[in-house]
Amino acid sequence: TLTTLALALLLSVSSHAATRSCSALFTQNRVQKKSIEQTNPFEAVKLSRSSNDIKRLRKNMFAKDADPSAPVERRIKILVSGQRKDAVSTMDPADKKIDFADPSLTMPITYPNGVTKYRINASGLRYIEANHPDDFLRGGVFKVQRSRGFYPDGTEMRGAYHNEAWSWDVVTYRNANGELIALGGTMEQPAEGGLPTVAKHNATRSRWYGLVKHVEIEPGVYEEQIHWQGPVHDFNRTSNVGWEFHGYGGTLLTKWNSKSKIHEPVRLKNGNFLLFYERVTKQKKNKDGVLVPYITTMFSREMDPTLTTAVGPETVATDIISPVTGTYFAATKRGTEKQDEGYLAEGGNVFSSDSGEYLKAFSGNDYVRTYGIYLDFLPKGSNPSSTFKPVVDEKGELIDFATSSGLRDIMHGTWIGRPQLEKAPDGKLWMKFHFVPLESIPTGGPIEGWPTAEQFVEYGRITALAPVKITHDQKGQPHLELDIDSKFKSLYGIAGDSQ
Repeated sequence: TLTTLALALLLSVSSHAATRSCSALFTQNRVQKKSIEQTNPFEAVKLSRSSNDIKRLRKNMFAKDADPSAPVERRIKILVSGQRKDAVSTMDPADKKIDFADPSLTMPITYPNGVTKYRINASGLRYIEANHPDDFLRGGVFKVQRSRGFYPDGTEMRGAYHNEAWSWDVVTYRNANGELIALGGTMEQPAEGGLPTVAKHNATRSRWYGLVKHVEIEPGVYEEQIHWQGPVHDFNRTSNVGWEFHGYGGTLLTKWNSKSKIHEPVRLKNGNFLLFYERVTKQKKNKDGVLVPYITTMFSREMDPTLTTAVGPETVATDIISPVTGTYFAATKRGTEKQDEGYLAEGGNVFSSDSGEYLKAFSGNDYVRTYGIYLDFLPKGSNPSSTFKPVVDEKGELIDFATSSGLRDIMHGTWIGRPQLEKAPDGKLWMKFHFVPLESIPTGGPIEGWPTAEQFVEYGRITALAPVKITHDQKGQPHLELDIDSKFKSLYGIAGDSQ
């Protein structure tokens, strides 16, 4: 485990960070400059474990369950390696590491030949696939595959992941007509045509819908194509209003089906679906006089049965102002303590518990910093299209469950976030999330903060699963705790049966 000094250093890392939507990595040459962050005062964290300890830890996390006929082992499992050898060859050569971030719920995909596979999607039109949901829970490294994406004029998305046109946070579901629809954060094409880039056009990104097709390229082998059609919101045409209404993520309200053993979209009484998404509500000029997204938070809005159009008013799903202090949550503050870049909460995925409580797990600040795992919730009997109540400590600040559960320490990683709570086929609870292993960071690269453009392609986020359970404090607030099998606790530095 981390030494006391290293843990103190890690916990002292400011969670005040810039969001991905800011695209600070690519704007105004910030990424080309060395900064105080890149002196890396957290090197002690990397040195706090021996290389042999890390190897044993990773071997366990990458391993498949020893006995496939036994109950699923409740231990932490990493599902992708981040290495090109474990991905399809069509990935762009500029992607030195294969980033697999913002994991989705496990979703079924039935191909034209009637065969059903199970899918975890990631940003960049990437996915991993299995024959059964349990296959993911039993661990092992899965090959990262990629869908092909097309704009309405037929232009195909291409290029390196981090700065090119790829859609983010893609989920795929069947609408009321049985059509397979993709929802993803997609940029508008520039007026002159061609492909957009994050550096120039990210402000135009919003939630789009696309038609999903599976084309047989050889017997029994299908290529997935997503033909993007346009934004689902009537307010998201952002090319003329800067960053306001910029958005990217989004997922439907789902509930675990005891028959299908997976989470499925919920239809409201009027037949509509309920979409949760983040968007920018305020922009502001930075110190260089450039407009940047200043406030980003999460909303809910109904979608019609076709899953192509959002309808009716939107509701603020996450309030990022503390009910105790009356100020923005510290965990959502972007930038550094010396540089104000606004506030952000993103990636809210709603879990419907057996008790009727709704839990939304999300991250805050910036994905290259503490990022974190936070909760807000609605009590039993609440309308899911309501503002959720934040889970806070005695000072009125958000509780980072990546830290309080010990997960941040155990993972020996950084950039931990984008939690996805999900029931397994056996009904037990797991949490997906992404992180960057500390031992994979290139020499001279920061553990917290923006890498240079050259370093950034070496920071492949990878997706993992952790067994968790929900408890409640004396105020009735839900908490997340790790739920590790006893035989693995010593490996993770967990004493006795404390979890």
